Amino acid sequence: MNSLTLDTDIVIELLRGNDIVKRKMEQLPKDTLIHITGLTVYELYKGVSFVGSKKLENDLEKFIGSVEVLQLDSYIEKEAGKIYALLKKKGEIISDADILIAATVIANNSKLVTNNENHFKRINDLKFENWIQ
Repeated sequence: MNSLTLDTDIVIELLRGNDIVKRKMEQLPKDTLIHITGLTVYELYKGVSFVGSKKLENDLEKFIGSVEVLQLDSYIEKEAGKIYALLKKKGEIISDADILIAATVIANNSKLVTNNENHFKRINDLKFENWIQ
């Protein structure tokens, strides 16, 4: 079974109606599991709350209800700490949110869909693809 975890930037494009992202979603095999992380939920609500649009908030809530939200646990947090240490030693540190998202995706044996290849390519064992480029 195929498992994909959508990064925040991809969800934003999907909610904006990006034709490329919408087409990719429509072309997925029927048994594909679609996830987002709890951190993505937080990042999306930050934006929607800042904009203050009730329509955007409703669209977001509908989307969140249609996917599985992967939450942090102590195993994921431990793995994120290891990822942080490796990146820090190489001088390639990225945001804590991105590290936690990557650890969540790896722990759930999923593939991240993101347009932020520059950050995520630094993380060993993370499978990802870009639906924008």
